[in-house]
Amino acid sequence: MSADETLEIRRVALSDHETEIAVAGQGDRTLVLLHAVGLSWRMWRETMLALPPGTRAVACDLRGHGVAATTPPTTLDRHADDVRDLLDALGLPRADVVGLSYGGAVAEHVALRHPERVASLGLVATFSRARPEIFLERARVAETVGIGAQIGETLTRWFSPAELEENGEAVRWVRERLNANRVENWAGAWRALAGLDVHDRLGTIPVPATVVAGAHDTSATAEMMRGIADALPDATFHVIAEGHHMLSLEQPAQLALLLAANAARA
Repeated sequence: MSADETLEIRRVALSDHETEIAVAGQGDRTLVLLHAVGLSWRMWRETMLALPPGTRAVACDLRGHGVAATTPPTTLDRHADDVRDLLDALGLPRADVVGLSYGGAVAEHVALRHPERVASLGLVATFSRARPEIFLERARVAETVGIGAQIGETLTRWFSPAELEENGEAVRWVRERLNANRVENWAGAWRALAGLDVHDRLGTIPVPATVVAGAHDTSATAEMMRGIADALPDATFHVIAEGHHMLSLEQPAQLALLLAANAARA
């Protein structure tokens, strides 16, 4: 998952830490892409490269991840403020905010906390209510015995059995990235996600939204994702037939088209 020469990669100073961003494409609109727990902006690389002409995208490392690993996660609201600060740093009054899994929870908080900065919303394989007993246990286990004990089950949730058996580039990169996490950041991210409870507020988000599920995702199931789409005032709902949880790595071309089409509605 090395950086592609067609991506512009640079560091950006935010309020209390530095992050790394990747920029792809050109256009009047900008997709801001937010990644899953334990990963980095690079999980969006293939999706960014698959975006249609005229679409610009920026992917960033959330606090506690990648280049921003020196600043631990705290709350989803703090992540939302970081996204606002990133838009300020890039001179973007508004953006099309997209998140997958953990990043989707952050995207929801951006839309609720800073609605004036969100032109459209993309929610991919994510949640609107936490399962706190599960998420807090993942934090506790990491602090007790380390992250390694959870990597196998995480990969099993995120990828198909065939992909795991093949052990291709995406699976290898995710495994390496998870292993590289600091325990305090992994635990902090799960504790932040355990506080997620925005489902009853989704009806206040007026912007065009697209909700994308993987047909075989056992974490953020298609049924769960349909419930999110139904709660939003102006949402389209899509199920990627061959998809599991890591749609940006598994099905980047299909996902790129859906995200670009939603941004075009705004």
